[in-house]
Amino acid sequence: MSLSLNQSVLIESPSLRTSALDGLDDSRSQQVLNKAKAIVFAVWNGEGWATVEQLAQYFQCSIQGIKHIYERNSKEFRANETRKLTGKDLADVRSKLELASRTAQARVFSPLGALRIAMLLTESEIAAQVRTIILDLVVAVPNITPPVQPPTPALPPVEQRLHTFVPFRYVPKKSARYTG
Repeated sequence: MSLSLNQSVLIESPSLRTSALDGLDDSRSQQVLNKAKAIVFAVWNGEGWATVEQLAQYFQCSIQGIKHIYERNSKEFRANETRKLTGKDLADVRSKLELASRTAQARVFSPLGALRIAMLLTESEIAAQVRTIILDLVVAVPNITPPVQPPTPALPPVEQRLHTFVPFRYVPKKSARYTG
């Protein structure tokens, strides 16, 4: 069976976007992004994060465009895809993300979150390249999945079981009866 997908499917279908991301972790997501164009995520608490400004620069679009995409689709983003930094978290990461000291809050995205932005962003050539790479991965999944083996039966076939029994020979008992 051949699966024909185009980029509009990713743009229009939240469920396909989510299923396309299900098999990816942040490391693999960053590899996908780097195939289209190099991107660097700041490491904070052992995870990579990029600001709205960094994503706008990466996708060659406006900061407002990234913000609008997120606001319109915020319910679709998972906790591991984006965070709103304030207070102590913001103070901890401010220098790593090169945020101005007057910044009161910042929205950051993980590599998975950046992939979701790419699937939603229609006015970016880089986002289109990322969608193509994601579609190639989605289509390739059936080819790399091992075939399902039939379950092993609990007992071996009858022919094999018959050969495992100890040979039995019937010997009638001598009877104490009169054999006259």
